[in-house]
Amino acid sequence: MAIPDPGLRALWDRVLADRGHDVTVGGADSDGWSRLEESSFDLVVLELAPGSTDALEVCRRLRRERPGVRPSILVLVHPDRAGEMVAALKAGADDVLVGLPDHRAAITHLASLERRRQAGAKQSGPGQSCGVPSAAGAPRATILLIDDEASIRLSLRRALEHCGFDVLEASDGAQGLEVFIRYQDQIDAVVVDQRMPRMSGQQVVEEIKRRQPGVPVILISGQDVADMVEPAPGFRADAFIRKPFELMDLARTVRRVVEAA
Repeated sequence: MAIPDPGLRALWDRVLADRGHDVTVGGADSDGWSRLEESSFDLVVLELAPGSTDALEVCRRLRRERPGVRPSILVLVHPDRAGEMVAALKAGADDVLVGLPDHRAAITHLASLERRRQAGAKQSGPGQSCGVPSAAGAPRATILLIDDEASIRLSLRRALEHCGFDVLEASDGAQGLEVFIRYQDQIDAVVVDQRMPRMSGQQVVEEIKRRQPGVPVILISGQDVADMVEPAPGFRADAFIRKPFELMDLARTVRRVVEAA
């Protein structure tokens, strides 16, 4: 585990211990690399911190110099560097987690990564690194992405494109609805953030379901779904993802709702 931020390092130290892992703390430097060379690890946790590329270099070096050794690599991406989540995947990370999770969210993400490792999930280059290949011969799905935060929208667009989707985007709910009306015959699914100006994510869901009830919508929120106002039947999102979330979970959820539609 190489996490410069002391608070984040303490959180993941507790989380890993709670999951029964023995933890070795090192830096993403020559000393930390020496520990990787001398030991066998099932999981490497790295922080892509502001002002540093060490985590990306460790990913690349581990995949290049130890190709037969496949520990799972989880890269924690600082919110200020959300646009680099795809760079972490391309460097060799098995998953990226953007933002600062609480203890419960961290446990959930780690358990998901462990299940994928136990199932023998592997990543094999562009289009497969998200672990969500489309059915053979299926056309690329087009996703409408609606989020008012430009940096988050850009990083999610790049991530979805990296996973094999075409992406349209909008900067708020009202614009998102305009884009949907214009391109509704081409859109296979919608990903929308809940908290936005002019129209909330749930309002966007309701308007889309009125027009095209068969188009799946994924709602993203920092709230638990139980804390949100219950929508009327027929106007619910098809899937819900709570922040912070793993890129893998978003990509798999998008693929699942598209194929089920």
